[in-house]
Amino acid sequence: MNASSGVQLNAGAPVGTMLKSFGAPLLLLATLLYFAVHQIPSSSQQTGITDLVVLVERKDDSIELYFRLAADRLDDVFRFPENQMTGTNGTVEFSNLENGTFDLGDKMFSEVITTIDGEIAKFEAMSMMVHLNEIAPNFTDAVDGMLAISVCNTAAPLSPLTLAQLTSFSGFIAYTSKADQPLRFKFPVKSDAKLNVRIREFKNRI
Repeated sequence: MNASSGVQLNAGAPVGTMLKSFGAPLLLLATLLYFAVHQIPSSSQQTGITDLVVLVERKDDSIELYFRLAADRLDDVFRFPENQMTGTNGTVEFSNLENGTFDLGDKMFSEVITTIDGEIAKFEAMSMMVHLNEIAPNFTDAVDGMLAISVCNTAAPLSPLTLAQLTSFSGFIAYTSKADQPLRFKFPVKSDAKLNVRIREFKNRI
C-alpha cells in the first residue's frame, strides 16, 4: 500500500489520550500526548469531520484494540463497503449479525496495517456490533470497549434501520511478547475523507 493512500498513527507511552484531526491523504506520524478526557473537544458539530475513537488495552502478552465509528463512515475509514452490512434496500439485516460477527470484523480490519515494535502484527476480530446512535454506550475506558462489543443494549428493531442511525463498535486482539512496545496503525482512509482520531491507552484494565 502506498504511504500516501492512507493515514498513519503511532501509539505509545505515556498512557493517556491523543487527539488529532487531518484530511487524507496526509501521512500523520504522531506521538501520544496526554490529555484528560474532558479536555477533548467533540467534532460532532464540525461538518464533514468523522470521529474515530480507538481504545488500546495493553496486557502482558497481548494488545486489544477497540474502535468506535459512525456505521455509515466505515467505508470512508476502513474501505468496508456498506453492502457488507446492508441488504438490497440499504437497511441493516440484523438477522445476519445474530450468528457471530468475527468474519465481518476481520473484513473491516483487512486493509489496516499494524506494526508492533516495527514488525507487522496480526490482529484478529473478537466481535463487531452496532448500537442505535441515541443509546450508544460510553466509550472512554477499555472496559467500555469490551462491553460495547459484548452486550446488546436493544432488541432487533421492528422497523428497518440504515447505517446512518447506527454506531459501530469493534474489537481486535493480537498476542505478542512485545505488548509494551510502540504500536503503529495505518488506515486506508479515502482521499476525500476528513477524520478526527482519538486514542486512549490502558494497561491491564480488563
